[in-house]
Amino acid sequence: MKYNSIRLGLIFATVIPVVIFLIAFLVKFYDLGYSYVLSNPEYVKVIPRMFSLCVYPNLLIFYLFLRRNRMLSVRGTLIGTMIMAVIVLLLYILL
Repeated sequence: MKYNSIRLGLIFATVIPVVIFLIAFLVKFYDLGYSYVLSNPEYVKVIPRMFSLCVYPNLLIFYLFLRRNRMLSVRGTLIGTMIMAVIVLLLYILL
């Protein structure tokens, strides 16, 4: 089947949350600047929370692949979501 690969699901599940996070970060902290946000402790704690919310669009990707019966892409989406969950957990622990 066309567009049915683990690699495609993995790419969608990892790239889309990062792009959404960058857009949300730019919208929320546009006036403060990137270096100020990362150097200020009260703003650093917001980053893992924002990133964990940006993983939710993976549900939409998952269901789109599932409805179209692209099981390998569904598998890749699940793997990518698990990778993002580990990244979010590490951000919570380290920050």
